Amino acid sequence: MTSYAIKRTRRHACGGKWKLLLPAAALLLLGAALFLLSRPALLHSPEDNRKGGPDAMTVLDVPFLSQLPEFPTGCESVSAVMALQYLGIDLSPGEFVDRYLPLGDAPHQGEDGVLTGCDPSEAFPGDPRSESGWGCFAPVILSALEQASQGRYETRDLTGESLETLCSQYLADGTPVLVWVTIDMAPASEGDTWLLESSGEPFTWIELLHCAVLVGWDDTSYYLNDPLAEKNTAYPRDDVETAYKAMGSQAIALLPQ
Repeated sequence: MTSYAIKRTRRHACGGKWKLLLPAAALLLLGAALFLLSRPALLHSPEDNRKGGPDAMTVLDVPFLSQLPEFPTGCESVSAVMALQYLGIDLSPGEFVDRYLPLGDAPHQGEDGVLTGCDPSEAFPGDPRSESGWGCFAPVILSALEQASQGRYETRDLTGESLETLCSQYLADGTPVLVWVTIDMAPASEGDTWLLESSGEPFTWIELLHCAVLVGWDDTSYYLNDPLAEKNTAYPRDDVETAYKAMGSQAIALLPQ
């Protein structure tokens, strides 16, 4: 899997004259540094992003969690917990899955040979702790987040919104967004088809479904806390937009009430 980690180099000017700073000036610099450290949500501010230039970017400092090895198919739950922890809610992926994630039947063949399974919009088919688990869609995680946040935050379904809108209206205000994409932004393809237990209608799975936390953007890339990769993984904008649309432009944000 190819990933592009954020790397930034800062130049430091050193010289003998800096050793002669007055105590008051030193205190002023220390106070400024403490102020910046007290605002960890933004590594690079929206104001800097609007200035343009090769170093212009906005990235939120969202806690990172890997889904491996415990949750090989649990990207949605692990991403949801990253968003919860960003807001200060102390919850682990295991607690989220065990307490709030509805589980349903994975696709399986009955005696009649017909493949049936639960609706991924209603429950997670199978077990996210298993390699044979599948994945779920935004409504399932939306419901689980509503329970996990215990009414302290609004869970907003942003499905259908463009990535540019998610960045300008949510990330710019310090709110990360869960997005449904594909693994490594690879091309999506049709997978198995089964009959939904709740309706009897046929449903076709889209291969490589993945969920991650959108944390930033710049002129060329979107940055995601990708539970199969690493914190602030950068992917080309066009690749993310294609993967996002292939999965139905599903997105969720947690907002203060």
